[in-house]
Amino acid sequence: MKSRLGQNFLIDKNIARKIAVSGEISQSDTVVEIGPGRGILTEELAKISKRVIAVEIDKKLADYLSGKFNPVPMHKCGVKIINSDFLKWSPPLKKKLCFIANLPYYISTAVIEKILSIDNWDTAVFTVQKEVAGRIKAGPGSKDYGVLSVACQLFCKVEKLFDIPPHCFSPSPKVISSVIRLRRTRKQPIKEKDEKKFFKIVKASFAHRRKIILNSLYTELGIEKKLLEKNLSDSGIPPLCRAETVSIGDFIKLTEKLTERKQTRLYKKNN
Repeated sequence: MKSRLGQNFLIDKNIARKIAVSGEISQSDTVVEIGPGRGILTEELAKISKRVIAVEIDKKLADYLSGKFNPVPMHKCGVKIINSDFLKWSPPLKKKLCFIANLPYYISTAVIEKILSIDNWDTAVFTVQKEVAGRIKAGPGSKDYGVLSVACQLFCKVEKLFDIPPHCFSPSPKVISSVIRLRRTRKQPIKEKDEKKFFKIVKASFAHRRKIILNSLYTELGIEKKLLEKNLSDSGIPPLCRAETVSIGDFIKLTEKLTERKQTRLYKKNN
């Protein structure tokens, strides 16, 4: 069976089992699998959890999975197939969730950003291209460090678990895949009311990677340069540095400085 969306299907049962165990799932957890494909990982998840929600955008694959799992009563197999685009689907909010997914490159960032905006989960396990895993784990000073790195590390402890060679998929991709685990941290380093401003500042900082952070923020936010320079310095950030050298803690300090009451007038027009 082929997918119209060009996914690379996992075919190695040992790897599927290893991914399922990596989620540290209990029987009572609700597991949301994004893009189950042919269901090789779904089978392993169903052995661990009594409730697996498999969200598949491809109707032919969803019908195939329904034929595979749904003839068995839900209370026995524990698998529910949903034919939907995960980015448009609303996960159940009253249950503690665990997310597991084999994410194609073109959609990985959007899916991760959506999951980070959801509160009721503790663990997420993603199979991504090795390059994406590098971006998620990258720290200040790395060329891979960027908005995705900051977003994941602000909310989660990030672990790279293992690599998966191309021959474990069909068709075989031209790249190596990596499995990463995100553990959501309960204590957030930034106030919820400041999150939107924080990410606006982070995205503005990285919008022009070749520019110094002072010029990038000025271009994107339109805040007076002298004010920006002072706030950068007060936050411990050299105004002539590039965003890729700035730590998450310093981005938080800069957000606090730029949102102080006396500066609200200058910042509000850009919100």
